[in-house]
Amino acid sequence: AIRSRRRVNALLRSVRAELAAAQQSTEAYDRAARALVVRVVDDARTRLAQWNDPPTVEQVRAFAADAARAESHELADLAAAEPPRMPGELDVRRARLFGLRLPPVGLVGLVYLVFMLPYAVRAATPAVLVVGAVFLVIGSLATDYLPRRLSVLSGGRARAGVFLGVSVLTGFALSLASVLGGLTGIRVLIPALAFPLIAFAFAMLAAVVHALQVEQRRLSHAVASQQRALRRGTAPARAALTDAAQILHRDVQARCVLQLQTPSAGIAADIDELLAQAADVFARPAPPVGAEAVDQVIATWAHVIAVDVRIDDDARAALDGDGTLARDAYDIVAEGLLNAVKHADARRVGVSVDLTSTGAGRMLRLAVRCEGILPRGAALRPASHVRSLGAELVQVADSVVLRALLVVDPGGSRHPVVSAVHPA
Repeated sequence: AIRSRRRVNALLRSVRAELAAAQQSTEAYDRAARALVVRVVDDARTRLAQWNDPPTVEQVRAFAADAARAESHELADLAAAEPPRMPGELDVRRARLFGLRLPPVGLVGLVYLVFMLPYAVRAATPAVLVVGAVFLVIGSLATDYLPRRLSVLSGGRARAGVFLGVSVLTGFALSLASVLGGLTGIRVLIPALAFPLIAFAFAMLAAVVHALQVEQRRLSHAVASQQRALRRGTAPARAALTDAAQILHRDVQARCVLQLQTPSAGIAADIDELLAQAADVFARPAPPVGAEAVDQVIATWAHVIAVDVRIDDDARAALDGDGTLARDAYDIVAEGLLNAVKHADARRVGVSVDLTSTGAGRMLRLAVRCEGILPRGAALRPASHVRSLGAELVQVADSVVLRALLVVDPGGSRHPVVSAVHPA
């Protein structure tokens, strides 16, 4: 009873330490996220204050590259970073490194044959070799299969005991074959010692490997549980960082690109307003969006590039009925339009949004297409927000396409057995 109570108390102390460590890690991450947003916004405002009135093309380009693009990547990297492993004791038992377990079938006989064959060929007659081979095959089969086939053996120790017992008998049988073949002296004892020793060594090795595998699974499960708990704790800060990164990457950078296409005297005020939104991401909830928001971002870019739009009625209904879906669609379309204007030579871009049925249920299919050649190795950054939504940048014929499939029915099956790209 005393030992049991001590173990329970130790477990409670371990759990308390883990919870405290998780809380400390979450608070530290939140502080770091807030500090980074403040630094990024302050740096951008400092750069903005140094602009001429009106700003030069070089100033706008430098601001878009440094204050918008580079800083948004820094925010996105912190938002996507894996949480650190929480300190504290893990409630995982140490691996039991001493024990016996059945090794793989055929391993003992094969190793015995490899080691003994060169000696047997030199020391034994062909008749002895034949008899020894027969005894080895029968003994190896008995050693491997008897412990596994006997239904009365329900425990690992019992099976290991039978395994070693049969291996000893097999060793004596091999020695008997040597005697029957005319061998004399101490040489006839070698099989009686070698076969059971090899069996014992591999039984111990199998037990060690199994114990380490079990410990690894326990450790992996414990660490994964800690990681999930910490990620849940940092979810609000990660969402705020993602919002701030999107404002800089999508909105501020887009405003700079628009300024280069159609200069406007109010660009500094517009960017300052966007920076105020970025600074406020921890205090304000994400605004609800629908199909109208997607229309607005398309209309904004239509001032500088011809946009062919195709959004079917079912897709509009899905966007209006699910704010999260519409927000994700907005981010993907905005990213595609921004990339088309920045990197493509074409002056026309196509945007298509439709609803499709797949083996995984209803999906919203988005594609932003423009003529051009995708550079070798070009892809969305690992920390890219739209990449985390499932978007991919691909070459289709003579066009570069940013495309994605978004789940419309999140309440459906979470583990579809049919690929999402397979038509229903």
